[in-house]
Amino acid sequence: MHGIPCCLLWMVIAMMSLLDVALAHAQSAAKNPAAQDCVHVSLQGEVVEGKSWSASLGEGWVLQVIPVSGPVSGPVSGNAISDGKVFRGWDLAVNRVGAETYPDALLLATPPYGSLNAREIATTYGMRAQDAIAWEPRHFRFLTMQEDLTRACELHAQVMSIGQRSDAERNKASAQLLALLGSARQGSGQLHVEDAHIVPGIADPPLFAQAWTQHLHNVPHSNEQNAVASARGQLRWMRFAIDLWLPGSWKMPSQLRGVRAKCAE
Repeated sequence: MHGIPCCLLWMVIAMMSLLDVALAHAQSAAKNPAAQDCVHVSLQGEVVEGKSWSASLGEGWVLQVIPVSGPVSGPVSGNAISDGKVFRGWDLAVNRVGAETYPDALLLATPPYGSLNAREIATTYGMRAQDAIAWEPRHFRFLTMQEDLTRACELHAQVMSIGQRSDAERNKASAQLLALLGSARQGSGQLHVEDAHIVPGIADPPLFAQAWTQHLHNVPHSNEQNAVASARGQLRWMRFAIDLWLPGSWKMPSQLRGVRAKCAE
């Protein structure tokens, strides 16, 4: 799940097409004042390694920060943590209240799938703990209609069914999923890391993360002392702020306070 896939050129092309769809959708929204009517909500929270956080969004949806961990790839032997063979951290997710599904409404609306994704705040894909907190702010989107979530889950399963369906079938499902994401009612958000406690990884940063590490000094954090060194390090604690832009007609729970605002692109 967290190893970089190979021989998936068709998926890369599909994701490039998705950017075109998203751009066209944003341009259409910019010309339509009604599409710019959103409710802006600000949330704050914190998580300790292995623990979760959640906030009710209303209309039966919940935003979650879910702990994740597991082997990078293949069997794990020896001191897998110090060898950097185990990833740890958190995933952002949006689910129906009382139901955690995969893929969730945030994953589906925030491609790419099966590769590095802004929803993962973790030591995945070769990232070290310091790289994970330096990549910020993290931007994401999420579906807000149950029927869209159900259909997107079906299409996602077809797109990812490598070896089980023909290229033509997967391409058709990919096109249908892109079209759905281009028209479905969605919310958007961004996460800022306000503070973190980490054990820095001692491996070299992956190429894609080198630009982020140059800005690490702008992210408040503390390096835990007397911790066992490891290739990827560990994320021990994080405090964060999340800004959400919900559809203007959104029915919010009483504990949330929102203000009318232009929808984030």
